[in-house]
Amino acid sequence: MNIPEHIFFTGVPGSRWSGIAQVIETIPGFNTSDRTPERSYDHHAYSGHKGAYFGRGMEFEPTHIYGYKHFDQAWTNTGGHKLIKSHDWAYSPQQIKVYHPDSWFIMVYRPDMASYAW
Repeated sequence: MNIPEHIFFTGVPGSRWSGIAQVIETIPGFNTSDRTPERSYDHHAYSGHKGAYFGRGMEFEPTHIYGYKHFDQAWTNTGGHKLIKSHDWAYSPQQIKVYHPDSWFIMVYRPDMASYAW
């Protein structure tokens, strides 16, 4: 399987998508050099957030409505596969595919009430 360099990854708050991201990033070849103490948020007894998050109000905000010109700035090492995490991707998956046709798009689903209760 040929995994692309950039994988757009999203889920609603409470879907536990950040924990799933951390499991995916254990696959050999994933670049996790975006992880710093400042980009680590632990909550409850669960894994929390690790690494860079993109989107409105985040460290890496969009430079225009459908794309980012600075994805790779979050990583200190070059190469490897990069999971580009944002809640915002859910709003425009078709446009992401237009601007980044060779990238994958992964959306985590969890039922509404379970996510809300979390």
